Amino acid sequence: MALTLYTNPQSRGRIARWMLEEVGEPYEARILDFGAEMRTPEYLAINPMAKVPTLVHDGRVVTEVGAILGYLAEAFPAAELMPEDRAGFWRWMFFVAGPLEYAVTNHSMGFEAADVQQEGRLGYGSFGRVIETLKGELSVAGLPLRRWILGRGPLSGVAYRLRPPDRHDPGGARVPGLLGPAQEPSGGAQGAGG
Repeated sequence: MALTLYTNPQSRGRIARWMLEEVGEPYEARILDFGAEMRTPEYLAINPMAKVPTLVHDGRVVTEVGAILGYLAEAFPAAELMPEDRAGFWRWMFFVAGPLEYAVTNHSMGFEAADVQQEGRLGYGSFGRVIETLKGELSVAGLPLRRWILGRGPLSGVAYRLRPPDRHDPGGARVPGLLGPAQEPSGGAQGAGG
């Protein structure tokens, strides 16, 4: 069972790599530089968007970090990463990949909707509404979202994405104070003992 993750340490591939560590199966991480390496004919045949992460599992290609997380949770049931509440899982997976991702990215670049009309045209409304929604869900200890993000599960990589930047990763959009610090997956080009 071959698992290969095409990634870059300064990308959302870090979340996919975290999930691969949770799965516990051997995988190969192929680190690509932004730019020319992601635009070779060989890589474009795998991902024509010329971006990472991209997961190849036994010849099947999965792109987009949310899709990779969901795919891995379903493809490796022994890892027990797919919760029984599938509706809640998919709701929050798409919330993170959609409204949260775009709100944090736009906010980090200084873009805020000027009025209610602009908010209505955005898929997330406003940065403040997205963050308050997430904070509200995380404040209730029994909610599945809290367990999935702060515990072991498909959304655990979200905690990593939202933590404050450090000297190894000075870039990227972060939401300081939303979640506590998280651990980075084990280093090296091979994961899970492989």
